[in-house]
Amino acid sequence: MKKVVVSIITLAVAATTSVMANFTDDEVANTFSAKEVEVMPVPVEQDQPNVPASLRGQAGRVYVGFIVDEAGKVVAPRVLKTENEALNEVAVSCVAKWQFKAAQKDGANVSMRVIVPLRFG
Repeated sequence: MKKVVVSIITLAVAATTSVMANFTDDEVANTFSAKEVEVMPVPVEQDQPNVPASLRGQAGRVYVGFIVDEAGKVVAPRVLKTENEALNEVAVSCVAKWQFKAAQKDGANVSMRVIVPLRFG
């Protein structure tokens, strides 16, 4: 069985200017970047992707952008960059099921923009 490596440490990349263009103006206006929060989102449920037999053996990274809302739910996951388009749907479907403890700013839960690379192969 092939392993898929997911690194939540890369949450901070959501703060970089180059990836900001991948979020809508509304999302940028109504959410925070990693630089703006005091407490980063913490994964509480993070299952590995369910790769169908037809795609096993495929390799590459898929960068998925999404919002972790005030309740810790993943909102609007989408592929921002991919090395293998065949894996895009698997990556987005996986991330959509994740749960987090929400980011915090000034002691309150806030929504935060996140980008995570999923490495297949």
